Amino acid sequence: MGGEQERAFCLNARRRAMDLLARREHSRRELFGKLRTRLKTASVVPSELTQSELTPSETTPTEEPNTGDDLADVSTNTDELINRVLDQLERDGLLSDARYVESYVSARRNKGFGPMYIRHQLRGRDVDEQGMALVADVSEAQWLDALLLLLRKRLSSNCFPQRASKEYLKLQRFVLSRGYAMSQWLQAEKLYKSESQDFH
Repeated sequence: MGGEQERAFCLNARRRAMDLLARREHSRRELFGKLRTRLKTASVVPSELTQSELTPSETTPTEEPNTGDDLADVSTNTDELINRVLDQLERDGLLSDARYVESYVSARRNKGFGPMYIRHQLRGRDVDEQGMALVADVSEAQWLDALLLLLRKRLSSNCFPQRASKEYLKLQRFVLSRGYAMSQWLQAEKLYKSESQDFH
């Protein structure tokens, strides 16, 4: 790419990145992948049109097709440009892995998922140790509040299943599958029963 093409590419990449960030927080890795996919065609053809969309007058018969090396050079060049755009977005405070993790943890916790499940999901998104530490910043009281809310939604009545019953074991498996520890399950069980007694 020439200088003008690079500037146009970066402006387009930044515009698309801003559109995505306006919808929700993204990690740098996630945003890079989306931009790389969406800008791939634009990096090969110097417009938003594909070769099949160009009219005959806009193509030259002597034009040689791109070789594999050409495409590899283009791919490397666009990756560098996208990273340049992402660097600037981070400097501008518009892109933040820490903010993404905080948003992700909050959203998943509000949906009833526990810390172990959330950590597993974040590892799959290549979140670094600094980002993973944000999960530990959530207090035990907050996790218990989320688990109690999940139990209230799960149990149609205020009656907690009897221990060792089929319903009890089923509920226990459900809670553990959501990423809560056994200790959190036992604490939530105790609190739930205590609340039910106070209610009556």
